[in-house]
Amino acid sequence: MITREEFLKKLVESQESLKRARGEILQRFNEIENLVTAILTAYYAKADKQSEFTFNFLGDSSIPTSAKINVLAKLPLIKSLQLCTNLKQMSNIRNNIVHSTPFGTEKQIINSKTGKPTKIEELEREFNKFYNVVAAELEKILFDNFCNQKS
Repeated sequence: MITREEFLKKLVESQESLKRARGEILQRFNEIENLVTAILTAYYAKADKQSEFTFNFLGDSSIPTSAKINVLAKLPLIKSLQLCTNLKQMSNIRNNIVHSTPFGTEKQIINSKTGKPTKIEELEREFNKFYNVVAAELEKILFDNFCNQKS
């Protein structure tokens, strides 16, 4: 039998785990989204309009991440659709953990897609398996196509 104090301690630990995971996933996904924005801006906007394009169009809250990923997928710079598939997976995980309901004391959430309890660490592990690969691929696309040009 668990005491009230033990229960409350586990509940707080579970909440802290979710808070930490949300923060980490949000930060890392924001880094990825910034790379996508930089690629789209460099590809579609003239140099003197890039700031405006980023702020007024890509930065507008009515342009969802999924739309940016779909546009990115159509660029001839994207050699593998797996990149965009991975981006969509990362976005789904991000949305799931951000919009989830904490569940119990076992560091779980109610999965917003399935309605079933899911361990926070499973979502983190799944997100992190994509992160380094996606970030490296986006950085390479950005550098090779827009930063390494001869004048």
